[in-house]
Amino acid sequence: MMNNRMVWLAALALVAPACKKHEGAGGAKAAGGAFPDEVAKWTPAKTQDLLQGAWTTRITFPDLKTMDAPVALEITGDNVKAFDGEKEHTMTLQIDSPCQFSLVEAISNGTSSYPKHFLVQDGKLVAVGDGGAGYRKGKEAIACQGGMDPLVTMDASGACKSWELDFMDKKTWNSKPIQCAWAQKDGKDQLVIGKPDDNFTIPLVAEGDLLWTDQLHDEAKSERYMKHMSDYAAAKAALAGMK
Repeated sequence: MMNNRMVWLAALALVAPACKKHEGAGGAKAAGGAFPDEVAKWTPAKTQDLLQGAWTTRITFPDLKTMDAPVALEITGDNVKAFDGEKEHTMTLQIDSPCQFSLVEAISNGTSSYPKHFLVQDGKLVAVGDGGAGYRKGKEAIACQGGMDPLVTMDASGACKSWELDFMDKKTWNSKPIQCAWAQKDGKDQLVIGKPDDNFTIPLVAEGDLLWTDQLHDEAKSERYMKHMSDYAAAKAALAGMK
């Protein structure tokens, strides 16, 4: 199964230079500084506010050489402290898109970015994890996923675009056409991005206005990738019991 369980050395973001731009949600630093209209219109209100406080999570820090290591977080504004059981890391909260945020850490040769997909419904954070996430409104949709096309939008006509931030200047948003379509399975709408017969194509299932893969649904139910704690000390104490 494809997912985002890896370290990305550049923060994600996405879109076209011809579009009007909007700032990222909730005051947190936005990747590239702004989003274009086709992406920005999907941004949940007060995303940064929903991420404040203490949490347990999982991060693949390069020096630990362990996938999804248990970590305690404390998020204050866009400032982040993260304790991996041995040392504390200083990071920055960055809103990459309407369905992805990253914890960005300065390292000796640049930055490491640890991305997570999220969903917000009725002003509440309902899912955080590695599985694909997104939103729909009628036939329009936006989706965050792993792989070569991490951010995809579909317009009302069914035309889809893959978006990414220019690797060199980190300010220019580019887009390209991509194959995607609505399908149905077990009575539910599914957004299928890429070729339906590709083994790496993982549908996002629609539940109301939310889109999520079975993987993200399971991660949210178990709170595997983000669990709210009473304070930073409680988050640290909980690490010993995380598998």
